[in-house]
Amino acid sequence: MWEADFLWPEYRLVVEVQSTKFHATSQRMARDSIKEGELMSAGYLVLHVVDRHIVHEPKRVAGLVAGVLRQRGASLRS
Repeated sequence: MWEADFLWPEYRLVVEVQSTKFHATSQRMARDSIKEGELMSAGYLVLHVVDRHIVHEPKRVAGLVAGVLRQRGASLRS
């Protein structure tokens, strides 16, 4: 079982926050790659957001996530 930074199960969306502090080693990158593959094979879309964008451009990040949620919601309903 994986832990996600942000999860919308009803939209099958995972948002992962990327930072050099937590993702800089090859071991962590490999683990994240496996995690993403397993989530995708289970039908989840995995969106990666860089930590500094959340801090410096929060409205832009929120707009991106909202757009993906709208798109995922429409595709799941049809």
